[in-house]
Amino acid sequence: MSSTGKTETLGLNQWARTDAVRMDDFNADNAKIEAALTSLLPIRRIRTVTVSQDTLTMEVDLSDINMNDYSQIWIDFRLGVDWTAKKDMYLRLNNIATDSYKCAYISSNQFWPTTYNYMYLYTGLYRFSLGAAVSWLIPTYIPYGEVASTALTPANWTSITCYRTGVLPIPAGGTVKIYGVVK
Repeated sequence: MSSTGKTETLGLNQWARTDAVRMDDFNADNAKIEAALTSLLPIRRIRTVTVSQDTLTMEVDLSDINMNDYSQIWIDFRLGVDWTAKKDMYLRLNNIATDSYKCAYISSNQFWPTTYNYMYLYTGLYRFSLGAAVSWLIPTYIPYGEVASTALTPANWTSITCYRTGVLPIPAGGTVKIYGVVK
């Protein structure tokens, strides 16, 4: 037996004391509430990718995401990499080998109270900063007054490739979460 009635706006089940509550009705209501609240949030999680096994290279496909829908893209790298091993990890956008973003480990300083990871883009003689702060890559943030200038804007991103040099892999269980601020 389903509920006795439905709410006007979201169509949620309204139950009478004699109704038998059904799990699928209850779960459907939760999904409607989740969707309604999510539509009000300015920040959306666009994609989450988990490393399934130890690997030196991990690719995140972005080709189905319209980056023009977002004013900022935030990428949270939680890859479980052992930074004390002094082995580098790099990031490439669209797997372009000539433009690699290097991820480094920095101890706490006067600007940030805790350690954090940051990534830089190296092209030719110029260093273009893509951003830093608590392992977020934020294309619109420019730390230390550096000039950011690259033709590869988020609207042109089709993939992100994380890779390690040396023999230490990106361990299984790490995640890359991509968020966007809706325009």
